[in-house]
Amino acid sequence: MPPEQTNPTAHLLRFSSFELDLRAGELRKHGLRVKLQDQPFQVLVLLLEKPGEVVTREELRDRLWAADTFVDFDHSLNSAVKKVRQALNDDPDVPRFIETLPRRGYRFIASLRNGSEALTAGAKDPAAGEASAVTPPAAQPSSIQPAHIHHWKLWAAGAFGFVLALGLVGWFGFRPAGSPSLAPIRLVPLTTYSNGGSRPSFSPDGNQVAYSWTGPTPGNVDIYVKQIGVETPLQITRGFGYNFIPVWSPDGRYIAFAHVDAGSNFPGRPALYLVPALGGPPRKLIELKYADTCQPTLSWSPDGSLLSFSDKPTSAAPCAIYQLALADLQVHQLSFPPVPSTGDSCAEYSPDGNTLAFVRNTKDVEDIYLMQASGGEPRRLTFDNRLIVGLTWTPDSKEIVFASNRGGAVWSLWRMSAHGGTPERVAVGSERAYAPVISLKGHRLAYVSGYWNENIWRMSIGPGHHASKAEKLIFSAMQEEGPQYSPDGKRIAFQSTRSGSFEIWRADADGSNLVQLTSMGGPLTGTPRWSPDGRWISFDSRPGAHPNIHIVSADGGPVRSFANNSSDDGVASWSHDGKWIYFASNRSGSWQVWKRTADGGPAMQVTSNGGFAPLESADGKYLYYTKFDSPGAFRVPVSGGEEVTILEEPPQGYWGYFAVAANGLYYTGDTGNHKPGLKLYDFATKKISVVTALDKEPYYGAPGLAVSPDGRSVLYVQLDEGRDSLMLAENFR
Repeated sequence: MPPEQTNPTAHLLRFSSFELDLRAGELRKHGLRVKLQDQPFQVLVLLLEKPGEVVTREELRDRLWAADTFVDFDHSLNSAVKKVRQALNDDPDVPRFIETLPRRGYRFIASLRNGSEALTAGAKDPAAGEASAVTPPAAQPSSIQPAHIHHWKLWAAGAFGFVLALGLVGWFGFRPAGSPSLAPIRLVPLTTYSNGGSRPSFSPDGNQVAYSWTGPTPGNVDIYVKQIGVETPLQITRGFGYNFIPVWSPDGRYIAFAHVDAGSNFPGRPALYLVPALGGPPRKLIELKYADTCQPTLSWSPDGSLLSFSDKPTSAAPCAIYQLALADLQVHQLSFPPVPSTGDSCAEYSPDGNTLAFVRNTKDVEDIYLMQASGGEPRRLTFDNRLIVGLTWTPDSKEIVFASNRGGAVWSLWRMSAHGGTPERVAVGSERAYAPVISLKGHRLAYVSGYWNENIWRMSIGPGHHASKAEKLIFSAMQEEGPQYSPDGKRIAFQSTRSGSFEIWRADADGSNLVQLTSMGGPLTGTPRWSPDGRWISFDSRPGAHPNIHIVSADGGPVRSFANNSSDDGVASWSHDGKWIYFASNRSGSWQVWKRTADGGPAMQVTSNGGFAPLESADGKYLYYTKFDSPGAFRVPVSGGEEVTILEEPPQGYWGYFAVAANGLYYTGDTGNHKPGLKLYDFATKKISVVTALDKEPYYGAPGLAVSPDGRSVLYVQLDEGRDSLMLAENFR
């Protein structure tokens, strides 16, 4: 006989308050039909056929699609499972019915009943708790109770529960509705080796993290994937130059990343690549025009069709946010930063796909802006005028967590509403934290915990321009940068974070008798330069929306400012006679050298082909300078004339590592095999010699070289210790 005749309820599968009718092809809840399309229905049937067992993605594919069917299987299956969960009101993060096994398949975990019989007798229904253990048929009542009695019992049970709740409130104290006790945040290292990775990215299920790392031995920078809870990572790229800023695709199948070829000063043009998340040959998407001076942080749109990144339309333009359509590799510019400015970077799509958050930079002055994901006029979110290194959205798209130095010189994590307001410090990542990322599932936050310690070293220069062994002169556990000898060689001005934020300090030539000269209280402050009479020190600081030039007495006291709210002015120095102050400004649309009288007269442009960090020669005949966005050192006559290229070094980013002495230009450059060293361009012979090799790298992007007036001593900034590791905060909400 057919099974339906021997057991008329064999076609019914029941779990929790749901009933699946195999014969009618219907899903019902409390007797009411729940709308569910055919493919999601078949997915649920196959899961219910094997309760408690893993149903692989391949089994589901074979059941739902014929062998000759051409379809985006992964996307279609994910969509079908999502619809099943929506019908069951099941949370994939805390599943009651369907558990996801990453890259394997799914498993039905609730108690299942066939008709009135229990298939898993004694099992507990996770949807109903401890009291939902299946009752054997013999214990069930033999007749159906009248509906009014059933409803009365529900009312009585509800009333009893209300009274019990009142008693519990009186006993334990009031707890607002919807505020259950949450597990405390647990902070653990995600990587525990030296230089343990940077810029993490979570997989869609929140169980894996991709990051870039030099590996056990220095060389190339590769992409690695680490399973949370597993120590050994999986190396994704191998022998493929420098690869960084990985970001996982929403379907978990691919990782996009930025790449440059290996070699001195990154000679290859930056490009965006795609690689399978399990490893394989990388595939080039596009080359970037000028991303070497931008931050090409990548972000996938939630539907996986777009990648956002930062690049420039021309070498002289500011960085902007672009959108890459993966279907046809067409690029569309989304943001149009004002000129002059450094531009926009660090764009991140909100999880709902409606908004792009990004960072806008003038010159070391940054804030967060929001705009529609398709582009449009941006809205400013923060008004801190500080630095920002990375931002991320909360999964509900309501808040943004970002890393900033808004609390001082030390980086920390902050969060704020996407509608605006005052940022609040995050409970973890209180110091030396940057590049945060939040998982869409699993309540996890990852970030980079970095530490860098720069100190000022001194070496003596003897006959033949040979240097003695260097000694550490001005040092602390913080950052010491920008040393400059006074005109008489008896004192040193420098910038330091030893007080909690960058300030201008003064010391004797032997490193003793330290005195703090400024109290700017937070903004990036530095590049001190002495006036020829030794009475004044110029410096730049960023208390507002733009960096400006300031002057303070060498003995301390009130600060005088050359306020300018329309452009960025910085890295100033004095003429040999003290009448002029040279400085770099982008007021013409690009970085050029300008000058003004020391009493604040009108500014006059000096260079036209670019210029940064100007220094006048001791005889007052020439002005030497570097360029902000390209390597080299250059010269123009003070009285006017054509620009002359003096050096191909220092490299880009090391604009602050050149000093003008009476006999030549000292600078840092490559001494061979990519080893840094101190070099001298001799004015008389026009030849370059290596003074000495440096034990460690100079600090990128900061002023860091000075020569004493008598030419016998050189001060330089050295990165004595730099390390970073990835931290993981569990139960982050």
